[in-house]
Order: sequence, then structure tokens, then C-alpha cells
Amino acid sequence: MNTPLSPSLWQKIQRAHLPQLFLLAAIPWLLYSHTLHHESVLDDEAYVMQNPLIMDAGSFLYPLNFHQFINSYASSGIMSDVVVNFALRPISYLTFFLNYSLGGIETAGYRLVNISLHMLNGMLLYGLALRLTGRRGVALMAALAFAAHPLATESVTYIAQRFELMVTLFTLGALLSWVQARGAQGRARLAWGALSLGCTLLAMLSKESGVLVPLLLVGHALLERREPVKQALWALRGHLLLLPLLPGMVLACHLADTQKTGTALDALHLANVGPVNYAIADYARTQVCAWMDYLRLILLPVGQSFDHDYPLVQSVFEADFLCALAVTMGLLGGAIWAFRRCRSHGGLILAGLLWFFLTLAPSSSIVPLPDLFSEHRSYLPSIGILLALAGALGWLRQRLPDLGTAWQVTGLAVVSSLALATLVRNEVMRTRESIWQDALAKGSERARVLKGLGIAAHNSGRMEEAVSFFRKATEKHPEDMESWVNYCTLLINLGDRKEAALAATEDALEHWGTLLPLVNLRAAALASAGRKEAAEKIWRLVLQDFPGQRQASLGLAQVLAEAGHREEALRHLRAAERTGPLPAELTPLKEFLGGQLASLP
Repeated sequence: MNTPLSPSLWQKIQRAHLPQLFLLAAIPWLLYSHTLHHESVLDDEAYVMQNPLIMDAGSFLYPLNFHQFINSYASSGIMSDVVVNFALRPISYLTFFLNYSLGGIETAGYRLVNISLHMLNGMLLYGLALRLTGRRGVALMAALAFAAHPLATESVTYIAQRFELMVTLFTLGALLSWVQARGAQGRARLAWGALSLGCTLLAMLSKESGVLVPLLLVGHALLERREPVKQALWALRGHLLLLPLLPGMVLACHLADTQKTGTALDALHLANVGPVNYAIADYARTQVCAWMDYLRLILLPVGQSFDHDYPLVQSVFEADFLCALAVTMGLLGGAIWAFRRCRSHGGLILAGLLWFFLTLAPSSSIVPLPDLFSEHRSYLPSIGILLALAGALGWLRQRLPDLGTAWQVTGLAVVSSLALATLVRNEVMRTRESIWQDALAKGSERARVLKGLGIAAHNSGRMEEAVSFFRKATEKHPEDMESWVNYCTLLINLGDRKEAALAATEDALEHWGTLLPLVNLRAAALASAGRKEAAEKIWRLVLQDFPGQRQASLGLAQVLAEAGHREEALRHLRAAERTGPLPAELTPLKEFLGGQLASLP
């Protein structure tokens, strides 16, 4: 016979918020546990799975030899952005290092950590919203909406976007600790304040948006606690002293890189490494429009895509820019009106809206990034909107107390709808091909979408489809060199597209000039078409300028072997081998040539 819980025990459980915390723990696992073995995608490979920096504990000693570390990409073959990323976000990369040390590159371990972080963020948001609103139901609805929201999929399922989860964890920790500190006395106050300061530092070293934590704390003090400015700034002096840390680190990375030139202002372009380098003014105008689209997706997550083909705004007179600016001003004006009208909830509405804009600023203001719009950037800012909505809901319940359970039923329906959308979105995230197919179906024909579909088709043996996607990528994005490399390489490897390969390599050189990868591909296309002498001439010119260059050495060795120049062919194979293991198909050629030369009298 089951004995019911005594009233006192049930009251203790409720006071400890165990039912709410259990619900917030369960929802992320219900929505994301089936993604553990989804394929890794896009930046997962370069920044995590194939990143040698997370495979070596010595990488974290980079401050001891900072200049050499920042320039290590030139000799190691790592992308420069990966090295800088590691230097700016060591705390996040430490978690990747621990993942790799315990489980290698198996995706399940990485996603277990991501889901756990998302779960903790939901719990911290509940605690923060509860302290700010004083209403358990309102705080729970805000946290449930965050935990179940489909916009979070790109931060949770996409392994490399753990940066968003980490900076959010420490941002929420810093704010909740500070709220606790302001309500405590004596040693408890000092302990909570120290914890808040530590979380602020960890947030800054997890992702660049952590630099905004001190400003969020100032906003809380001024708008919600209504503290005098001098009192708020003095109380937060330790946090504010951390503000120069991240800008100083960015500037140090820029100045240490011997391949970078220019003024300190050029450090703003540190991550602007895409095929198109955006002007700061164009990027900033575009982000005003992006703010409204992030807001729309938070309020109505319809039309999500891994790769939005977002238009660049090149004039302040474009209608989209003017409309977005007007809506932004209207929202801020309305929040200021609420702040003046209602002391109990208006401060949270204004603070939440400012949270949204402030936390978007590092990625969506004047620092140009390769992608104009990425959904994972809305993870931390979405909390601001949910807090503002919590404030608005608290105000509404105060003015309309007769709503009864209607708001709870509505909230449950909203959370259920968000959870269903998350399950659907995670199915799209199952494979690389399903991600790119979804993006294409939603109108994106950006280079990486077409390249991704071409690679997926090639890996599945659908060669005609692969050729079609790669060709389309070169036609729509001639400025993207990788599209040309993929297209030309596939035509050459197919063997029966000799004329097409010659035409493609000629077009590539016409668009890009004599860049080394394309010159090597031109020589390979000539060799494949039987024009061996022309190919030999090109490869000899390459090796004259770049002695030992791997692709030229390999190509020239094959041409010379076919022409009977065995000794010189073997010499070039050995030169290529010094830069790395020979391709499997050329190892027998090396052994054959070595045996032939050894048998000569």
C-alpha cells in the first residue's frame, strides 16, 4: 500500500523547487538524447574533431609563447581562425580537450556534454527569473520555453557551438550569484560576489560575448534594483575592471600574427575570413535587419535554416533597413514607457530587451563575420526576450488577476509546440546532407550549401549529381575558390570528362589567376587529356618557384615515370614523401621504380 507524502515533506520538496528542476532536467534529454549519434557537421571537424590543439594538453600553455602559438598555423596547416579561436576561448576548448581525452572523436560524448550544459542553463534561468519576478509559475514558463525552443538546436546538436552554451552558463551564473550577493550579508555576500566575479571571467574566456556580463550587471542594478549610478558602478568595480581583457586579447592576437598588417582598427576583421570580406558599415546595417529576424524566430520559430542566404544591406535608404530601425526604436521606446509606468515589472521588461541587443552586439554589430546571419547567435540573446516576456506576463497577471488557469494552459500549449518543433528540427540535423537539403529547399544557394550537397552526393557514389552541384557552385559563386577546386578535381578524377576538366580549369584560372592549387589542377587536367609535355612544363615551373611542393612533385613523378625517366620520377616521389605519406595508389609506383633502379648494373 502506497503511503502519501506527508504535508510537511511535500512542502519541503516544493520549497526546494524539486518538481520544477526535475521538469527542466527531463525536457532537454527528451528532446535531444536521440541526437547523440547524429553526424558531425561543418565546423565540428576543423574546430573540434580534427583539431590537433585539443589533442595536446600542452596547447593550453600558449600564453608562455604567445607569438609562436599565434603564428603556428603557417607551419602546422591549421586554419588561422582555429588558432585565434583557441587563444580567445580556452575555457570552452578545455571541455573539448576533456571530451577527447575521455572518448576520442565519438560524437556521443560531445553531445552528452552539450545537452547537460543546456539543461543547466535552463535551471539557472529558472532561478534568475524567479529572483527577478518573484513568481514561480512565470519563471518556470520562461525556463521551459528556453529549454524546449527549437532555436537552441543549432547550439546543442551542433557540437562546435558549445561556445554559446558555455558563455550562457557563466553569464547566468554571474547574474544569479550577484543577485544572491545583493541580498546577503557578511561573508555570504563576499562569497556570492566572488563567485559572480569568477563566472564573469570564465564567461569572457568561453566566448567573446562574455565581455558584456559587467554591462548586464550594471543594467540589473540600475533598471531592476533602481540603484544610484555611482553606487552601482562602485559595487561592480571588480567586474568592470575585467572589461579591457577581451579587447586586449583580440588586439594581441592581431599584433602577434606576422601575416597580418594594418592598424588596431583592423583587428575588428580578425574573424572576417570568408570568401567575401564585408565592409564594417555594410555589415552593421545588415545586422540591424538581422536583429529583427532573430527576434521573429524567437517569438515564432518558423523558417529555420542552417544556412540563411541573408541579403547584404548596402545603403541606409533601403526599405528593410529603415523598417528594422523603426521597429527597434519602437521596441526600446515601449520598454522605456513600461519602465516609467510600472516599477515592479517595467525594469525587467527594459532590462530584458537591452539584454537581447547587448548580447547580440559582439557578433551582430560592427565586427564583420563570414556569415551575416546564424541562428546559434540567438541562444544567449533569447534569454533577454524571455525575461522581458516574463516581466510583461507578471504585469498582465497583476492587472488581470481573474485569468485563473488560462495563462497556464496557454503556456503549456506554447511549450508543447516548441518541443515538437525542436524534435522536427533535430531530424533535419541528423546528417550533413539533410541539413544542406533543408537549406536548399528554403531558398539558400550559397556556396557551402551547394558544395555540401556535392560532397554528400560524391560520397554516396552519385557522381552526376555531384558534378551538377559543384558546377552550379562555380556558376553562382565564382569568387569561391573551393568550389572551383572541388569541381575541377572531380572532373579530373572521373577520367571520362577530359574536355570538361580542361575547360573548367581554364575558367578557374581566368577567375582567380595563377593560384597554386588551380595551377596544379590545370596541369593534372592536361596530363589526364594526354598533353603530358604541357603538364610537365607547368609542374617544373611550380617546383622552380616552390621546391618540393607536394602536388607538383606527385604529378611530375607520374608523368616522368610514364616517359621512362625513372630516376627523376623516384626523386620527386621521395620529395613528396618528405611532406607526408604517399597516396596509397602511388606507393606501388615508388616500390616499382626503386626495384627497377636497384636492378640496373
